[in-house]
Amino acid sequence: MKAALLVVVALTTLLSTSRPAVAQDVVAGWQGDNVRGYAFVAPTAGFDMTSSQFVLLRATASFLYYNSQSDGPTDVMAPGGAVAVGYRITAPRVSLTMFGGFERRRIHHGWEQGASASGEMFFSATRLTQLSALGSFAEANRYTWVRAGAKRQLTNTNFSGSRALGVGAEVTAEGNRDVTSYEFGGLFEHAWLRAGMSMQFRAGYSRSAFQTGPDQQKPYFGIGIYRRL
Repeated sequence: MKAALLVVVALTTLLSTSRPAVAQDVVAGWQGDNVRGYAFVAPTAGFDMTSSQFVLLRATASFLYYNSQSDGPTDVMAPGGAVAVGYRITAPRVSLTMFGGFERRRIHHGWEQGASASGEMFFSATRLTQLSALGSFAEANRYTWVRAGAKRQLTNTNFSGSRALGVGAEVTAEGNRDVTSYEFGGLFEHAWLRAGMSMQFRAGYSRSAFQTGPDQQKPYFGIGIYRRL
């Protein structure tokens, strides 16, 4: 509860020194397989401090499911929610964002809760190639997630049309004291440039090592949607 109160105080302080919201967006997605996955929706509001610096407010609703081997095979369903305040700085070719907040998740008949932190970096290596690095840490279950990727726009290379197709590759590392996973895969993106919307489809191969129980190797799939409002 103290962490949640600190988030509220931080939001109030930052909003009192910023101008009205100038940017809003929503991100939603799912990634997983037949026994493990994560789905979420996260609307974000932005408040400009300068032409290149922004304060962000983000609320996230999520649903985590997996099969636990720690006390024998157990199916876990864990809905959760989080609130966070962030800071974004932009330059012609780079965007850097940092978030800090509070997360609460229901596990079995109890609750996990604690502070959370995340960061996002996007770098336009060329007009058609974007590099990205994202990471997060949740104190509630001591879970760390990191992803690095590259994406290339294949069509509408002069940006005269309203749509564009792109492909990319990603590598992800995630886990806590119970499980560590590594994922290698690719993505396909369909972007509606004028509408400020994109849809990404992911697929790849994952390997997971558990503190107790056998290792798992299997394909994974995912879908993500971004919409600027």
